[in-house]
Amino acid sequence: MAPDTPLTPTSGKPLLVKPAKPPVVAKRPRKMQVMLLETHLDSDLRSDRSESRFLREFFENFGDLDFIASSIHSQADLSKFLAHARGRRRIDVVHIVAHGRAGRRGTTIGLTDGESLDLHRREVQHLFAGLRADALFLSCCELGRERKLMRDLVTVSGVGAVFSYTDDVSDYQAFLIEALFYHLACGYYRGERSDLPWREVYERIKFGLDYFGIDDGRAPLVHPLLVAEFGDAQAS
Repeated sequence: MAPDTPLTPTSGKPLLVKPAKPPVVAKRPRKMQVMLLETHLDSDLRSDRSESRFLREFFENFGDLDFIASSIHSQADLSKFLAHARGRRRIDVVHIVAHGRAGRRGTTIGLTDGESLDLHRREVQHLFAGLRADALFLSCCELGRERKLMRDLVTVSGVGAVFSYTDDVSDYQAFLIEALFYHLACGYYRGERSDLPWREVYERIKFGLDYFGIDDGRAPLVHPLLVAEFGDAQAS
């Protein structure tokens, strides 16, 4: 019999063994942050809702979300809290609740102490300059009629999107719309923390307001109650 000979690879090349891949660790979603600045709405103007109370309870279901709520009674208050927003690392949404009015005499938000701030005035727009926020939600009646003004606020503030209403909005509508907004913007979309771009957030809300009959206008998809303008990164 022939003597035993060691077996060698037929190719003549050493065998390479790939190391096992480490297990994939799911990336923890970053902590979301929302700042609410709210006036005390006057029931004589058909609205006395407390958005802060509603959102505080609503956000308890969102997990890792930091909610900051403050009352604004004057321009000084608004200026102070917007400066505070600029000093933070990043805020997902700055949300302002106030009475709004658009007309020949100006486009204004009304504060608790009776002050009216005309958003067409440069010094008022400057209050929003350089916000470290991804979006600005103006929960105010009629401001959305002024689309150029909203585009100006996008430019001045540097946010990714500005949202507001084109007509009078009831408390009932506002609670539903803004709950949908935060579900899509900061909540769990299809089981995962939402990372939808602002334009998609808006389009889904607009469709939902029509589909569920929340927007009671005659043509909600053509003339929607909620409108938005977007920054350059969201424009496409």
